[in-house]
Amino acid sequence: MFKEINLRNHSSLHKLFYSLKHEDLVFNYLTIFLFLNKENKVFKSLLVAHIQSSAVLYMNTFLSTLYEKKVINNDLDSFTSLPILKGVSTKEICQILNIDINYQKPFHCLKYVNAFEKNFNIYRQVASWLLKNNSVEIMVNK
Repeated sequence: MFKEINLRNHSSLHKLFYSLKHEDLVFNYLTIFLFLNKENKVFKSLLVAHIQSSAVLYMNTFLSTLYEKKVINNDLDSFTSLPILKGVSTKEICQILNIDINYQKPFHCLKYVNAFEKNFNIYRQVASWLLKNNSVEIMVNK
């Protein structure tokens, strides 16, 4: 539920700033706004959902963008040998990542990677605060 609310907030901020190209501004504004209102139970839940979904979005778009670069440079062998893909079916992951490639708009996901990286300090501060206050748990495969 909170993920859907965050998506609506995200879309509203894009409308407010009149452009879909300002991912970093939207990401930063939403993160700070939710953090400043973290004492409110609902905003804290939205903040947790925002931090978690942002991390997932970053990982997916980073991998997708890296894959697209390797495809364009005809260097797919170096992609499939990445340690992050160890134990994963490279055929299956490549089929999934091929869906994200848009040859009319190369690197269309790069705006999300750049927004996250540009605002990583605020993300790290908020995520650290959430972890210290037991608001989120880190899931680790053992």
